[in-house]
Amino acid sequence: MAFEAQAGRASLRLPAVRRRRAEAYARAAGRLVRAVTVATGSPIRLGAVTARIPPAAPGGHPSAAQGERRLFTAHTATAHRQQPDGIGLMWIAHTQVASRVAELGIPDLGLFLAGYVEGWIPDGWITLDHPTA
Repeated sequence: MAFEAQAGRASLRLPAVRRRRAEAYARAAGRLVRAVTVATGSPIRLGAVTARIPPAAPGGHPSAAQGERRLFTAHTATAHRQQPDGIGLMWIAHTQVASRVAELGIPDLGLFLAGYVEGWIPDGWITLDHPTA
């Protein structure tokens, strides 16, 4: 998780990267994985489940203006108990992620993460609900 202080309080955002024109989503995710691996010093590997988040209808959640998004799962074998020094990243429990990044407007995020971590979402692609207004 990326960690930023805003107006005296901590706010979180998921690590993200913009896909380059004509770049495959998986290649863009690979660039992000390499950057996080270098920043944390912990090897990260992509998981076998990927969420597709379609854009909302016009007038929907502001984050939907980005168009379609992908949420790639990833793993690290290293236990992260504290924020790595000076790199602006921190690790939090998967159960806290959805509430800490609610501004993304992804209603199924908590359920998706629980299903992934608990192993009841099958490998492959899953489409999450449209962002809410």
